[in-house]
Amino acid sequence: MNRELAEVFKDVAKETGQKIDLVNMNTCFSGNVESIYPLKDSVKNMVVSEAEVFAANQPFEKVLADLQKGIKEGLNLSGKDLAKLMVEETRRQPLGNLYTRSLSAVDMEKFGDLIDNVKKFQDTIISENVDGDTIRTALKSSERIDYSSRPKQIDLTDIGSFADEIKKN
Repeated sequence: MNRELAEVFKDVAKETGQKIDLVNMNTCFSGNVESIYPLKDSVKNMVVSEAEVFAANQPFEKVLADLQKGIKEGLNLSGKDLAKLMVEETRRQPLGNLYTRSLSAVDMEKFGDLIDNVKKFQDTIISENVDGDTIRTALKSSERIDYSSRPKQIDLTDIGSFADEIKKN
């Protein structure tokens, strides 16, 4: 689905001469690399979550009030500023860290660096001849993120945790 969305955003960028400044996915499991990768060339900033997003998730009324106040005060708020504001206001609300524990503002203009580093990590594993048993052991010990509405149906390996486990072994 994000591939199709990326195509629409690319068309908008061609027509307007600029990328989409901010996209707030406001959906469960929207913040993994695989989900947002297709949008890397068409969006500047995103608000996403690697985990579940519960019903009382983002206080858009408060965010809009803060935005209107900033505009009245003459502030020039960018999409990046607004993304950070969305995450901050979500954290400030009662039980905010429970409702949206992994809500993040992502600077998509730096996303290519992340992808490059993941590729370097992969190249290092290959060039260092890390054996299959070490990789399997590291995967089993790594942090997992449940990626489905049904427990343990689909999960993702946290790459930072995986890198730490490879290093240990």
